[in-house]
Amino acid sequence: MGERAQIVMQVVVVLAVLAAAVAGIVYSVTTVPPPVAGRTIAPPDASLIASTLRSPTATPAPTAPPTPTPTFATLPPSPSPTPTLGPIELLDYTNNGRLYTGVVAPVGTVFVAPFDARVEVIVYQYLDGEPRTGTDVPGVPSYPYVVLNAGDQILKFRPGALEEDTEVLVQASRVSAGDPLFRVIGDGPSSWHDFYDATVGAQVIVSLTRSDEVTDLDAKPHIKAR
Repeated sequence: MGERAQIVMQVVVVLAVLAAAVAGIVYSVTTVPPPVAGRTIAPPDASLIASTLRSPTATPAPTAPPTPTPTFATLPPSPSPTPTLGPIELLDYTNNGRLYTGVVAPVGTVFVAPFDARVEVIVYQYLDGEPRTGTDVPGVPSYPYVVLNAGDQILKFRPGALEEDTEVLVQASRVSAGDPLFRVIGDGPSSWHDFYDATVGAQVIVSLTRSDEVTDLDAKPHIKAR
């Protein structure tokens, strides 16, 4: 064999080796290896898939501001309603031909001055069958007379016993219209029940005269109370 033939033969052998090598590489890439006996292929990790496919983080909804707790002011207690006194009752009354007015008044009634006047409080006790002033006998009721002198007329109030039925309020020697005179604190009768007429049941006996204390006038328009 000549030299040229030997070279051709060597080239053919090299090409055959290269072709076999390429065929082996292609086979190894395309052929799936058989499963290994006795070994179980684990499924893909779900947590891994979940972490890979996790949804994008949601934007948190805005938080509403807290509702302020209402503050309640403590109010002072409502004042108790002042009890309303009933109206006074005025009764015509005569004694020995003289004109008077009897007054029936609820406990708590305050009599007030109907006009400006000088005022005098005279206290009597019934001793030895007659009313007397300037005495202070223990155990004997004391009765006040509240006398208003306006100059041309004289108004006299004769309420019930002191401390039991009557509380004298006036302290000054002069009063103005509307000033308090005395308060009824009991339902006992006027002093006249003890002094002159046991049938008297009114709590106050009132008279109005001219300055001469002889001419009687109607006292009812001048009897003011609250």
